[in-house]
Amino acid sequence: MTEMWRTIAARLSDLGRRVSRLEHTEYGAGGGGTALTVEEQDGTPSVTDVGTIRVTNGTLTDEGGGVAKLDFGSAATDGSAIHDNVAEEIHAITEKETPADDDELLIEDSADDWAKKRVKMSSLPGGATYDNAYASPPDSPTEGELWLPSDAPYILRRGASAWNRYGPIMPLFPPCPAIASLTWVNQDGATATETNGELYMSHAKDSANELYLLVKALDHSDNYQITVAVQPDFVAQYHRVGIALRNDTDGKIHGTLLMCRGSYVQACAHKWNNATSWNNSYVERTIPIAPLFLRVRDDGTNRISYYSLDGVHFTEYHSVSRTDFVTPTQCGFLIAAENGTYPVAARFLSWKEESL
Repeated sequence: MTEMWRTIAARLSDLGRRVSRLEHTEYGAGGGGTALTVEEQDGTPSVTDVGTIRVTNGTLTDEGGGVAKLDFGSAATDGSAIHDNVAEEIHAITEKETPADDDELLIEDSADDWAKKRVKMSSLPGGATYDNAYASPPDSPTEGELWLPSDAPYILRRGASAWNRYGPIMPLFPPCPAIASLTWVNQDGATATETNGELYMSHAKDSANELYLLVKALDHSDNYQITVAVQPDFVAQYHRVGIALRNDTDGKIHGTLLMCRGSYVQACAHKWNNATSWNNSYVERTIPIAPLFLRVRDDGTNRISYYSLDGVHFTEYHSVSRTDFVTPTQCGFLIAAENGTYPVAARFLSWKEESL
């Protein structure tokens, strides 16, 4: 009886060894059986005769009972993940054309072993431009940022600890209206061209006391002001450039303008019966230098003329009842030669018509 049990035990032991060899042969590497092949879903790359599969740290869990669990998180199913050195993946993502301050970027921090971090657009160096009034500096500026005060002739750049001023610069208003939107009055031989928002008007020498106008309908009937930046190109007596207010029915004109008197310049308010008929002067004030800005204002009571060197501080030089001589329905640009020796020209750099 004992011998029989010994024989049975020996046979069971041999069977166990055969099963063990079979498992190794069928599912492991080598041994002449079917080797394990590992490949990506599309078949490339593919690795054959695999004996060991290595996985990323943190993805393998021993579930017990001979079960191993692999967990690759979203990378296991996210086919739109960004991969190392694969061209055009970022380019394929939807573009946001106008970033906002609270938008965030993903970066690798060079000061922290290239750890991944997020950064707001507002925190990027040199990432903002401010237009605060000069008395209200921007809060918490970053070095390299720019500040163009709404009421001062400077551009300021933030240094390491303070704002550095550059300039002076002048606050030019919106560009001049397109010539196609304007109408000539008494064009005669006058010409006009436009380049990048600048309107250039000129006329050959002419001794007649006439105006050459480009006009449009007034946007407002009262309580408005018009401001232009103008660089006169005049050298001779009676050359004039400026702002015209005109009535399109009777043709009467009020001019807020600069006039050359040869060796000096005057800020003037003039009136004409029409573009070819002079009436009279309200005022001709001598000023030390030709200003860059002219302004005419209707405040609901009076029509007021101003000039300014910097576009911020305006000097009033004439005021009259808002309907004196003319009730305007049009506004625009004027030049006048009234000189038989030299031509006249002007560069109008900006035009702003606004309600008060």
